[in-house]
Amino acid sequence: MASTNNHSDSACRLMHHLAYTYLAHHRAEKAVVLLQAIEALGPADGRVLALLAVAQRKAKQPQQALLTLDRIAPDTVDAPLATAVHLIRAQALQALGRSDDAYQAMQKYIAGRQRLPATSYKEAL
Repeated sequence: MASTNNHSDSACRLMHHLAYTYLAHHRAEKAVVLLQAIEALGPADGRVLALLAVAQRKAKQPQQALLTLDRIAPDTVDAPLATAVHLIRAQALQALGRSDDAYQAMQKYIAGRQRLPATSYKEAL
């Protein structure tokens, strides 16, 4: 989470954890608001953007989730997160009824998971 000072760093970390908690308790809309606030403080990193995309998908905003995923620069994220992005993309595409595209994204997710050590999708975020 990029920001300009220690107070902003602390605030961003707190908002990120709170957003994750909101998602765990089925409050995706509130998570979206917090994650967008992090972006307002400065450029968001891949983890924030991926979590924002999850929140948007769960808040019934799959098209926005895809746009958010497109903002993640592949060369700036680690392999577990890059793999998780394929799963998030597959879920958003499926929510839009784009089954063929969702299938392709899911295949990329499966291939990525096979190359990773035992780790979970949630650990990537």
